[in-house]
Amino acid sequence: MKDFGELKVWQTGMNLFDEVIRDIEKFPKTEVGKIIANQIIRSVFSITANITERYGRRKE
Repeated sequence: MKDFGELKVWQTGMNLFDEVIRDIEKFPKTEVGKIIANQIIRSVFSITANITERYGRRKE
């Protein structure tokens, strides 16, 4: 495998990220809605970031 982008789990994480972004657009534009949306985005982004980081360590 040449890079993490070939990993099925990473691809699934990216698909989840895309779905979450679409759903978050429906959140209320209130301050609380923005805070919750931001936390959800950071959480779902960390899934693929952690996979990428671990894959990089494997190559060392």
